[in-house]
Amino acid sequence: MSNQSATGRFVRALLLAVCIACVVPAGAWAAPVRVDAVEVELVAPVNALRAGRAEWVGLLIRHDPHWHTYWRNPGDSGLATTLEWQMPPGFSAGALQWPVPARFLIAPLASYGYEDDVVLPVRVQVPEQAAGTRVRLEARAAWLMCREVCIPGEASLRLDLPVVAAGAEAGRSVHAASFERALALLPAATRELPVAVGADSLSITLEALTPEPVLSTPRIEFFPYAETGLLHAAPQRIHAAPGSPDRPARIELALNDDGKSLARKDPGEAAKTLGAGVLVVGSQVIEVIARAAPYVAPGAELARLDAKPVVLPQQGAGATARASGSGGLLSIIGLGSSGGAMSGSGPGVGLQAGGGAPLQADRTL
Repeated sequence: MSNQSATGRFVRALLLAVCIACVVPAGAWAAPVRVDAVEVELVAPVNALRAGRAEWVGLLIRHDPHWHTYWRNPGDSGLATTLEWQMPPGFSAGALQWPVPARFLIAPLASYGYEDDVVLPVRVQVPEQAAGTRVRLEARAAWLMCREVCIPGEASLRLDLPVVAAGAEAGRSVHAASFERALALLPAATRELPVAVGADSLSITLEALTPEPVLSTPRIEFFPYAETGLLHAAPQRIHAAPGSPDRPARIELALNDDGKSLARKDPGEAAKTLGAGVLVVGSQVIEVIARAAPYVAPGAELARLDAKPVVLPQQGAGATARASGSGGLLSIIGLGSSGGAMSGSGPGVGLQAGGGAPLQADRTL
């Protein structure tokens, strides 16, 4: 077992114990509810639910500056946010949906999660017979919030909404724009892509997902579903197609010792397990189903994407925990560590050549 994998598992086990022992309490039914550095609230993009429809509701998380909570795969440490529903008769809730996260680095570990404000959407099925009533949706949220320390939190939440007929006007709520941003960061399609494992890396073929040269593609990044098997803190490397030196053809991820062991034992299973996740290519957000393929040597390396360094205030203004040799969030090969850091943060930061302006540095895709 790799040292990083063992460290991550120890940290996760410790956090689980802490969550059980000393969850920060919160007042029931408050909307919104503040727990330490995070404020949470059940929200909807509309002012009324429509009978017989599957409607969006969600958990709105507002983070204090420099704090974050976690994605479905927290990475090397952390715990995913959970939401347990108590539904009225006839109502049912789907699974929590996860917008594209950011990748945070505190060397030698990396985690996946969210800063600032984020909505985690959920589909709620509204029964036809509920028209003309007013309903209360209740849920228990639990999360882990981290800065230079981590604090578990939980809160009981509620959302009261009228139910109107299926064809009636529901009206946009004050949270509609937040939902639009979140939904734009959910996978819009599922693609089966060739994935192969080599001696120390996992390769995902981009196929026809990137028709433009690499400098015209604002972002290429992969977020794995597997917690173990990959070096989450390692740079993600973009390689060219043979004979097309400026066109990205595949993304390479480093395996840890557990991943290498699985690859030696069953390369097909390793490819399918470690290659499942969410791939961001430009404005596309794609859920990847991995199809095992033979590994071939990659073409020239075009770019590499590092994790976003987490700012640690106690080290002084501007101090960061960077991986050794990092050239910013994404460096074009040949520029070395002199390439300037990206402006912006989290989802949406893009390719940058040297110390110039990024091609794209907004927070939406």
